[in-house]
Amino acid sequence: MEKRFMLFLVAVGFIISTMVGCGGGGDGGGGSSSPPTPSEPAYRIEHEGEILQVPSAIEGKTMQVIIKDKAFHVVPGMLVRVTYNEFWAGELGNKIRIQDLVTDAQGLCLFQIPRYDSQGDRTATISLPSEPEIEAVAMTIRYVIDANLPTRVMIADPDQAEISLLLGESVQVAFVVLNAWETPLSGVETQIIVGQEYTANDFAVTNENGRASFPFVAGEASGSTVFRIQVVDYPLLMAEVIISWSGGTASSVEMVSPSRWEGSQPVAQVSVGVPADIFFIVKDKGGDVVSGVMVMFSFPASASDTSGKDGIVSVIIPASQFPGFDLDKVWVIGQQDVFLDFKIEYL
Repeated sequence: MEKRFMLFLVAVGFIISTMVGCGGGGDGGGGSSSPPTPSEPAYRIEHEGEILQVPSAIEGKTMQVIIKDKAFHVVPGMLVRVTYNEFWAGELGNKIRIQDLVTDAQGLCLFQIPRYDSQGDRTATISLPSEPEIEAVAMTIRYVIDANLPTRVMIADPDQAEISLLLGESVQVAFVVLNAWETPLSGVETQIIVGQEYTANDFAVTNENGRASFPFVAGEASGSTVFRIQVVDYPLLMAEVIISWSGGTASSVEMVSPSRWEGSQPVAQVSVGVPADIFFIVKDKGGDVVSGVMVMFSFPASASDTSGKDGIVSVIIPASQFPGFDLDKVWVIGQQDVFLDFKIEYL
């Protein structure tokens, strides 16, 4: 069983900002002689990257902010504040300099980006006024005037963010390069920088639709990889997909020996102050175990594992400082319909 912990950039451009916070899955406490165990933040601020490039002299541009809890569930009704800094006196009124919005049912806020009639960088700070223990996140708004400048690369087909293949199976993976106006750019050189051993061509120039396509061939033994593209001469512009392959097709993920059940949802009971390893088994439609299948977990952030010959995968749950519970989820990479929602109960 191959244990992995990966943080990956979501190809649509969102990143997860790491913060210091507290919550049900907090640290394990302890005496003054040893430092506390790092805890998962109570809330996460997802935004559009450390640097968001936008066209100058354009009205009505917005940026998305999504609030999630530590199990990656969206949080509706949360007050979010964006403060725009570093503008010269008189460039912005107070109304746009500080914007307060409340997240909708999808945990989403759309903040207005100030118009700026030149090029350059300005800082925006995102914070949660009702949760002062969550550290504010700073990002850069970069105003550009060159329409030929690549500013973003993303997966051309959102359904390819996670791909599951059989042994030796092939797939064409396409990416698209855009400018600050969200217009596809042709003639841009790109290359695969991770996973290039699985493609016969790791270099491509975008076509008239801004697309760069790469053939991917799965290995003859079960495995997985990140398949990451980078824009040549612009090393910060990257996107990636996660691809796994195995000799069988997963149909279900089941918790091994749940402590109890809440309806159809399994519950794992763990002791406060003690990390726990929770086990699951991956099966096919006939009920047989499937090896070489990669799964991911909502909590801890971006935890993953690959099933061994016995079909077993596991996740280590950090020690909680307090009684309570967390809601979690495990799913098969490339098969979003194969998942299991479960509950962790701290006693």
